[in-house]
Amino acid sequence: MSDINIGLLAENQNLSEFEISENFSCIRFLDQNKERFELEFNLEKGTSFNTFFIRSDEELFIIHPPEKQYINLFNKVISRFCDQFKLGKINFISGHINPQIIETIKNVSTQFENTTITCSNPGYKLISELWNQRNPNLKDFIEIQLPKINIIKKEQNLELDNISLELIPIPTARWPGGLIIYERNQEILLSEKFFLLTLLLQIGLKQIELVQKLIENIFMIA
Repeated sequence: MSDINIGLLAENQNLSEFEISENFSCIRFLDQNKERFELEFNLEKGTSFNTFFIRSDEELFIIHPPEKQYINLFNKVISRFCDQFKLGKINFISGHINPQIIETIKNVSTQFENTTITCSNPGYKLISELWNQRNPNLKDFIEIQLPKINIIKKEQNLELDNISLELIPIPTARWPGGLIIYERNQEILLSEKFFLLTLLLQIGLKQIELVQKLIENIFMIA
């Protein structure tokens, strides 16, 4: 059974849901516009962004919040989750931090006071720098309090009921704030986009068995 209202799926062709297990699902946001990487690799169907939702007690864990072009649809999904399951806490776990994603998190944090961000140390530094950066195009600037932040400095496990998440920092030259999120019980790499696998392959030989399992299962989600 869908975790979000079926009517919301029916009225939005740019939204689809994949149930992974009880209290664990993936929402795919679709955009017909192509991003730069899609032009480079000659992809033809526009852009998709995978966001994962885990319900644990009264808390909603949101893995890979989408960029701000999806913000209106994203807010509707969160509201349906919180209303339907009486959830009062939100924890964002972001594998990649950029200004667009920060804007999404800021928007949600103004609606839900009990918000937490989980990210890598470089991701935290970028959030701190950009969170209350003034936009010269806006006449009225309102400063928003930065939510509590959990910083992942080394590999860390997060146990949520029947879900076991492994958080692995993978800094690279292009994405210094990279963070892999892997679910051990289902053996799924929780990827916002398919090309995250490129970053995974740079972890090192000690993770080769994990990589092999991820390759076998990545097509289930990406």
